[in-house]
Amino acid sequence: MSEYEKLLEIYKKSAILESISEVLEWDHEVMMPEGALPIRARQSSTLAALGHDILTCDEIRGLLVALEKGNFNSDQAANIREIKRASERAKNVPNELVQELEDTRIKGVEAWKEARKKNDYTLFSSHLGKVFVLSRKVAEYIDPNTHPYEVLLEEYEQDISIEEIRNHLNKIKEHLVPLIAKIKDREIDDSLLIKDVALEKQSKFNNYIAKAIGYDFSKGRLDVSAHPFTACYGRITTRYNAGWWSAISGTIHEAGHGMYEHNLPIEFFGTPLGQYCSMSVHESQSRMWENNVGKSKYFWKKFFPELRKSYDLDIELDDFYKIINKVEPSFIRTEADELTYSLHIILRFEIELGLMEEKISVKNLPEVWNEKFREYFGIVPPGDSLGVLQDIHWSGGNIGYFPTYTLGSMIAAQLFAAAEKDIPNLAINIGDGRFDELISWLNKKIWSNGKRYLTKELIRNTTGKDPGPDDYLDYLNNKYSEIYRL
Repeated sequence: MSEYEKLLEIYKKSAILESISEVLEWDHEVMMPEGALPIRARQSSTLAALGHDILTCDEIRGLLVALEKGNFNSDQAANIREIKRASERAKNVPNELVQELEDTRIKGVEAWKEARKKNDYTLFSSHLGKVFVLSRKVAEYIDPNTHPYEVLLEEYEQDISIEEIRNHLNKIKEHLVPLIAKIKDREIDDSLLIKDVALEKQSKFNNYIAKAIGYDFSKGRLDVSAHPFTACYGRITTRYNAGWWSAISGTIHEAGHGMYEHNLPIEFFGTPLGQYCSMSVHESQSRMWENNVGKSKYFWKKFFPELRKSYDLDIELDDFYKIINKVEPSFIRTEADELTYSLHIILRFEIELGLMEEKISVKNLPEVWNEKFREYFGIVPPGDSLGVLQDIHWSGGNIGYFPTYTLGSMIAAQLFAAAEKDIPNLAINIGDGRFDELISWLNKKIWSNGKRYLTKELIRNTTGKDPGPDDYLDYLNNKYSEIYRL
């Protein structure tokens, strides 16, 4: 066995442990009874420690040194690059800290659920404070010379800096604010969205729509959770307590994630080539299916008749299309329209950056949240559940994740514009409910590449240019100018 093959064999053990942890996470969110929390926390922290031991063991570090001067093909070089990065990030972090953070994360999610249910941030604040303290420590161990937020951001997107994110978000905000201002007084009656629809009907239609766009139920499943997510090889969830349209939109979003996971090259499972490129690319897949496809008129040309019949909707397609794309400030990020969505992300980016820099205190977070919400949306959440407690991310230690949503929307528009050039009849195909050409295009350009390239190179190879907001802003301007006749 060559040194390269030995390296892959060792790394695969860590990757497989991580995939097992995802199954436990899925079970935690979907199936696990509350009384099992102490055992689950111990299980998850032990798996995290074992994976950390593998990435930092003397053998893997010795092999990486031995392979530094070798001649490798591009696939081998990509695997070595990513394994080295993972090992370098892990090597200085004490195993005890890894276990403590994982234990805190598991318990933090449960505390968040309880606080959200009772609309009481104080039930969660101490857990959140500990998550940020421990995350800051982890960042300092990994790289004491880099901004701690940027160190954590690299876990999700290693190919971008804080300054680049800030520049993208500022450009998007400068474009969106005046566009939203032109629209804000134009009314669209969306009372249809509060219609009660039986849970059984909703579940049936959501399973139908996920399968119709290409989600493979032989590899995954659709369940219900407090916050929609995708885990363990593309298992997805949605929620039905936020309205029937929110459930559909969330299902399509998570199905996009799941389809990416299902189509990663199985022959490379357990190696970087069998893993997703980055979270911004992952989010580009979910955001593309949710918005560029799932909120388009041609998509609903195919699926609206079945929806109208199943949900007993007394409305025509043109009006339905306007309703699901209505622009209006809302408290909940996952229910926001495409124009105001990025303002939700900007707010979270600014807050978590402030928390990491200790310029914002965890204790005063609800007040900071509400003030920023007033600044960006002109409204104030009536309680913590519709405000600072609405997202699961911080409770689970996912600090630095939020920007990948807007980066994903940006990349989604850029990819979809490229797909439209390569597939001349794309809109017609989608209108007929045929997604095979788009899926084939995504598989060739994105899914099959795994972690072969970093984000910028992957998107540049696919679209001919670096990721940027221009296609995204053009898409939003054209779409909403047509809907609102600007």
